[in-house]
Amino acid sequence: MKVAIVHDFVGEYGGATGVLFELLKMFPNSDLYTLYIDRGEKKNKFIIENTNKVVCWWIDKIPFLTKLPYYRAMALFFSANFWERLDLSAYDVVISSTFGFGAGGVITRPDVLHLCYVHTPAKRLYTERSLMSKKYSWGANVLSFLLKKRRIWDFVAAQRPDVVVANSVYTKGKVAKFWRRDSVVVYPPIKKLKGKVGEAERDFYIYFGRLVFDKGLELIIETFNKNGKKLVVVGDGEMRSYLEVKAKKNIELVGFVEDRDLFKMFTRAKACVFASKGEDFGMALVEVMSTGLPVIAFDAGGPREIIDDGKNGVLFNDYSAKGLTQAVERFEKMEIKSKACVDKANFFTKQDFRKNILKIIKVKQK
Repeated sequence: MKVAIVHDFVGEYGGATGVLFELLKMFPNSDLYTLYIDRGEKKNKFIIENTNKVVCWWIDKIPFLTKLPYYRAMALFFSANFWERLDLSAYDVVISSTFGFGAGGVITRPDVLHLCYVHTPAKRLYTERSLMSKKYSWGANVLSFLLKKRRIWDFVAAQRPDVVVANSVYTKGKVAKFWRRDSVVVYPPIKKLKGKVGEAERDFYIYFGRLVFDKGLELIIETFNKNGKKLVVVGDGEMRSYLEVKAKKNIELVGFVEDRDLFKMFTRAKACVFASKGEDFGMALVEVMSTGLPVIAFDAGGPREIIDDGKNGVLFNDYSAKGLTQAVERFEKMEIKSKACVDKANFFTKQDFRKNILKIIKVKQK
């Protein structure tokens, strides 16, 4: 079985990249088609070493363009031609992996199975249009036109896959609303962290994930600036310099941390704090819980499927510094068992991901 894997783009390591890595392990002789690969990211070397062939958009040949502020807008609005011109006629199965930049819009032969794994429909086309308008206010009329044109293409392209697989029940709902497609839920593969237990007392809270605008980091920083509790921010991304300016002395941004050291940090922390308004699943939350660490998160999207309020974490409804502070205070009065966190994390496994994806392919190929 000859397999092509089509993925939006490979930037800083995140949940979608983790799924891509697992697909490449499942189909080691596959070819990869993507807009570009950030070769400066250490973990992305795995992709180059474990694919038969890699085909990228022209932007991949000019790496500095991916560092510009508007490169993602360019990828969103002008990549449709790249996806539609790809020649995938030599493959038996095409697996696309998309978080909103069009990989699911490739065109395949009628007898080729196309499975599209959806991390989320394009947030900037649907749920985050106001954020786009604010960010690019200098060209509001042009932006409105481009968004409309891209939404039309996005809907048409979403009808092309033979089967759509969503990474959560929440994403399944968005696929139905924006694409008018039914989908099957297959939770993503979760990397379980292992290591030595930290020796120090649990004396700080932690954020773990990419430092990007849709993760609720402004609320987290504002809250801990006010309550004075110690917070360690683990991860990197476009918001780092902005957050370093905003954060007070009780907040430490440590950047990227190797897996062997992450486990030790998690076992020393009180809880992980997460404040995204629309997280589609939340692989980072499950990774954290696999070490026995509870999670405090906003009650929306994927976290609702992961956190059992009061049992393995805390959910809060008031999206404000006051609401998050109250959630932290409520957590500190609880006695959440590490085993409850680990048991929930064990519900999401790489084995189940592999089994379910292969089962769908087998059934659809009959």
